[in-house]
Amino acid sequence: PRKGTPAATFENQVQAKDKEERSHKLIALGHDLEKSFMEQFIGRQVMVLFEEECPGWQGFIEGYTNQYVRVMAKGKPSQEGKLLAVMIEKIDQGNLVGRVLE
Repeated sequence: PRKGTPAATFENQVQAKDKEERSHKLIALGHDLEKSFMEQFIGRQVMVLFEEECPGWQGFIEGYTNQYVRVMAKGKPSQEGKLLAVMIEKIDQGNLVGRVLE
């Protein structure tokens, strides 16, 4: 706890190594839950509001589903600002990747 707070005066403080271990476990759990959530979109069609070109992904644009999940797909700048149907194909670098449906 921070010095000067009531918690700093409590007895039986949790050891720093235990806090660190718990923190790592919770972060790992968060990553696992995020991956599980994203996996449910693979093979599904979703609507994506495309916002901009993807930095570092030449020829790709990115946007968000109505669940605020980032999606990347091959596209053109002219598709920015449009709500388009996308078939989600995979997860890459923590992002959903799909193809725009005609």
